[in-house]
Amino acid sequence: MNRPPGMMDVAREAGVSHITVSRVINGHPSVRPETRTRVEAAIQKLGYRR
Repeated sequence: MNRPPGMMDVAREAGVSHITVSRVINGHPSVRPETRTRVEAAIQKLGYRR
């Protein structure tokens, strides 16, 4: 049975840590725009939902 994608899956897809994914999701200002874009693309691609 498949499970829904989690934060670790998004991190793996985007090539970042799960902490960075959390920062993007929570709108933390210290994330570089390029990284934010990569994480948001991974979220979209995988269909991640909180």
